Amino acid sequence: STQSNMGTGLAYIAVVLFVCSPLWFWLFVFLTIARLFPCSTAITSWFLIIGFVVFASASHQACNSNTQFSCNTHTRTMTSFIRRVPASSLYVSKPTHWLTSRFHFSFAEYHDPARDSFGVLRVMNDDLVTPEEGFGTHPHRDMEIVSYVVDGELTHKDSMGQSESLPRGAVQYMSAGTGVMHSEMNAHPSKTVRFIQIWIIPESRGLKPKYGSMQFSAEQRKNQLHRIVTNITASKKFGIIGIHQDVNIFVTELDPDRSVVFKLDAGRQAYMLCIEGTASIDGFAESIQTRDGVQLGGEADLVIRNNGSTSNHLLLVEMPRHQ
Repeated sequence: STQSNMGTGLAYIAVVLFVCSPLWFWLFVFLTIARLFPCSTAITSWFLIIGFVVFASASHQACNSNTQFSCNTHTRTMTSFIRRVPASSLYVSKPTHWLTSRFHFSFAEYHDPARDSFGVLRVMNDDLVTPEEGFGTHPHRDMEIVSYVVDGELTHKDSMGQSESLPRGAVQYMSAGTGVMHSEMNAHPSKTVRFIQIWIIPESRGLKPKYGSMQFSAEQRKNQLHRIVTNITASKKFGIIGIHQDVNIFVTELDPDRSVVFKLDAGRQAYMLCIEGTASIDGFAESIQTRDGVQLGGEADLVIRNNGSTSNHLLLVEMPRHQ
């Protein structure tokens, strides 16, 4: 019939326009015309079919345009990612004459909703404390706190009676739990201390406060990933510090032209800090500089290299993936 032929012709025109024009625009046009001019069941059916195709294609395009996700008809699954956090983008806090801190996440006077945390990693502060100065006695609660000493010596005292000074490569741990008072000082008369302060959100609140520390040799992290912190259960297996969260912390110092493979399992993510030197990751175009952070996610065997002329020093916090 004439109406049927007209419907077919309009359908061919619609297909051409669909190919050449923005998808969401033509979805609106097709469905509007079909509703306003129901000249026949055939024409209306053609418009509805084409509208459905447009809608499905638009949805597929929108899904594929987001590099963070892959899509199918039933689920939306997160894919692998590598994102560099340049040192130049970090907030630098200088609240007193003796402290310089670089905040990777919101902390103290700095607040950025886009950088509130990374999974259960709530705080990563790169702190410099001048000689014979430091953080006086102050409270904490409901947080797993790990400090990794980079240079100098860090002296700890707390309300549980613990007191000690820790050198480069040492780790101190405190489960603040129901509440604890402590201080972190640089007791050295002439040398600045640099340490990485890491706060992990615990698996539950109201835990019994606990303190621990371990010292590691340079050889243990030389050209290999060395695990320094893990969860409570695994700590018995590895003989290292255990915290109340499903987290692993690794460190390494790579000689020039050396590399390590960091295996990231499905459903896991990691935050890497380039403490000293430079680094690169195979398949990632950007060079990683001193004090840069790197967000890592997805199942992958990541080849991390030292692409500089001197040794580098890296720290990785590995944890569950949070969508």
